[in-house]
Amino acid sequence: MAWRTSSRHNPGVIGRAHRVAIATVAVTGLSVFAGISAPPSAGTTPPPKAPDGTTCSPATLASRLYSPMYVDNSLQVFSGENLHTIGTVGGLGTPAEMVTSGDGRTLYIDDWGTGSLRVMDACTFRTIALIPVGSFSIATYISGPAGSLASRYLYVSSLADEDVNVVDTWTNTIVKQYFVPGIAGAQLSPDGTRLYAVTAEGVFTFDPMTGRQVAPFLFTGRLVPTWLTATPDGSKLYLADTGSDRVSVVDTHTMKIVKTIQFPFGTAPITAKVTPDGKEVWIANGASSYGAVVISTATDSVMKVIPTNGMDLYISFSRDSKYAYLAEGGPASLSAHLGAVFLVVAALSLVRGDGDIRIVSTSTLGQVGPVVQTGQIPGDVSSAQPGLVSGG
Repeated sequence: MAWRTSSRHNPGVIGRAHRVAIATVAVTGLSVFAGISAPPSAGTTPPPKAPDGTTCSPATLASRLYSPMYVDNSLQVFSGENLHTIGTVGGLGTPAEMVTSGDGRTLYIDDWGTGSLRVMDACTFRTIALIPVGSFSIATYISGPAGSLASRYLYVSSLADEDVNVVDTWTNTIVKQYFVPGIAGAQLSPDGTRLYAVTAEGVFTFDPMTGRQVAPFLFTGRLVPTWLTATPDGSKLYLADTGSDRVSVVDTHTMKIVKTIQFPFGTAPITAKVTPDGKEVWIANGASSYGAVVISTATDSVMKVIPTNGMDLYISFSRDSKYAYLAEGGPASLSAHLGAVFLVVAALSLVRGDGDIRIVSTSTLGQVGPVVQTGQIPGDVSSAQPGLVSGG
């Protein structure tokens, strides 16, 4: 079953010239949020139907998982934690990363090709809006049900524009922008009170509501971090130091590096993700022989190294932390040492060939079943995970 969005559909594209004209220097936080208003009402319209004619129940949407296919301009749709492929959605613009709302009804996809955040109905796969957030964008979001105040705002960093866009998910508009020189990505703290922005020289800490800097800048020198992730209790950050083949452990109370975990030269850590239960942090690497590294958050030491089929592009987890999903680029994607240029390399599509997703048990650290075949350059495996930080 191949689902394709209709070429006759004209989504509500928000012109880039109409982006909110309040580009605010991040360390000053001069602008304020729009006034709180009531969330959009669900109304009394009949429930929407999927492309195959079936009605999308809350249980059906909650069981769905998705992965964007960067080169194929598509979205692969799965059912169940064993990732049974049920269809693909075409017509996207080089999608690189995505998050799902907590109730599973809405998908937010970073379209690098259009420089937009694509908002999509998860039942009909109709594009609701294209929000111009800039190229090389990464989203971070505490997912919740539609209309919940705690998950109203989604934060999207743009490497190209060097800013963070604050997106109001009730109106699908940009309500604020924070200028962050050299930004590579951003992530919310688990309690939503901090917004961490990683750059090639270190990490900024902002108040997400105002953009005001709330902690000293963490200067990392030559480590060159390109990704970060936080433990569920918010006490530690893990930085993927792509340019120096190591992981840095940061105490968030002092914003100081308390430990570094060195990998072999050429490992090229790309992304990092802590399991929802907080017991492990998994590092995705550019070198297949060191594809995924599992680190204990209790001891901050390596538990296991898992070889992968080409570079490990992204690691995601099931809602219950039972499974890890390793998005693999395939043998043609093997990198000797990508360094800090990973995002640019990916954007230029220098890696080709179909990829796959490897399912690994987080308890035994062994593979579960055969690898799941995908299109070219699979992204993160996204699903509805209420209350957890998604993306980033």
